[in-house]
Amino acid sequence: MVATILQKRGARVTGLPSIQEAFAVIADQRPDVLLLDLELADAGEDSLIRKIRALPVEEGGATPAAALAAFGAGDRTRALLCGFQLQLAKPVRPAELVAAVASLAGRTRQPTEAQAARA
Repeated sequence: MVATILQKRGARVTGLPSIQEAFAVIADQRPDVLLLDLELADAGEDSLIRKIRALPVEEGGATPAAALAAFGAGDRTRALLCGFQLQLAKPVRPAELVAAVASLAGRTRQPTEAQAARA
């Protein structure tokens, strides 16, 4: 459902079945944003984000990331402490998902010359 919502808004989405594959893609392709469903993570919810944060910035260590998790008192705090920028409560509303991804993606983009000139 998450992929469908984002694709309908023009995002290019790559769904990966395992933490190992996700880590390889991040190190190789450096996506703009990472979304990780904490309930589906196969190697513990924080292992992927901790591995990513251990990478140098130029290798994807600062990739903006959001955790998807059922809302619980400790979910948000745990996600932020692990290295995620946001935690989205499931079920996530489409507008909230799109806004969160857009916000996170904006943190990784450098302004174009025209945008920089207007600033």
